Amino acid sequence: MILVKVTCRKALHNIDAHYFYQAVWAMKLIAKNRVAEHCDVGSQAIFVGMLTSITKVKFIDIRPLDVSLDNFFEQKGTILNLPLEDASVSSISCLHVAEHIGLGRYGDPIDPKGTVKAAKELVRVLAPGGVSISVCLCWQIPD
Repeated sequence: MILVKVTCRKALHNIDAHYFYQAVWAMKLIAKNRVAEHCDVGSQAIFVGMLTSITKVKFIDIRPLDVSLDNFFEQKGTILNLPLEDASVSSISCLHVAEHIGLGRYGDPIDPKGTVKAAKELVRVLAPGGVSISVCLCWQIPD
């Protein structure tokens, strides 16, 4: 016989409100734009997975997601050198990724201008008239 004692007495779910609301905000924008394909660079996996319910998603990250979903395509790549042609993406998101670039946490070199370089790479691939949905916490941008 196995006895299980449930002791969770929290009245509310434990969520990170910032990440929760940013995903809802970004999802609404992408749904409103009704894009045929969306590209995401390194955002949270659950957000990317939910996007596949409304559009085709190309996910680019240095770490494979290794999931099997309809409308999901992944490509290994770095935000400092995206495997995309100039001005080729009409809809792109990058939620809380750029501010980590240049810190060396993911094998990237230490670079105080990493965030700026990442932002420039997102601009490089964005097509004229395209939509970029990005969230980046930057306390101070280096000269």
